Amino acid sequence: MLKRKSFRSIALCSLAAALLSATAAPAMAGELDQTGRLQIVRPWTNLAVAGSATRLHMKMVNDGPDDLHVIKLTSPIASAVQLVLVEAGSQRVKLPSITLFAHESMDLGRSHVRVTLKGLRRDLRAGEQFPLTFHLAPHGRITTTVTVGDPAVGGAF
Repeated sequence: MLKRKSFRSIALCSLAAALLSATAAPAMAGELDQTGRLQIVRPWTNLAVAGSATRLHMKMVNDGPDDLHVIKLTSPIASAVQLVLVEAGSQRVKLPSITLFAHESMDLGRSHVRVTLKGLRRDLRAGEQFPLTFHLAPHGRITTTVTVGDPAVGGAF
């Protein structure tokens, strides 16, 4: 049991290092929310029905000198917002938090670390928006607006 926990810790650290890149793509107007040193770039999700779960897509950029720790996410649209690690074999492990290292970025739409909205309180329709709040340690929180529909394909679909 101890061996498995140690392996998982090493694997999580290795995965986190692999997922982070040193540069951030420039954002277009209206696609960026930021507070201090944290930027949330193009947050979006797919259409979904009430009671189901859906995955969020976004890029987080820490352009400050200190690591930032996302300890919780909340949204009035869902009963729970979870940070999830997808392991080999598609096993999902709920993460208590993630660390965004100084001067690094993490693309949550393309990595093994994901954000999942669970227990949607209503249908998510194309083009609508809803708030998502990142709770940070020790720097407070930032609320961004999530759009339903992929902005990479010309907006909501």
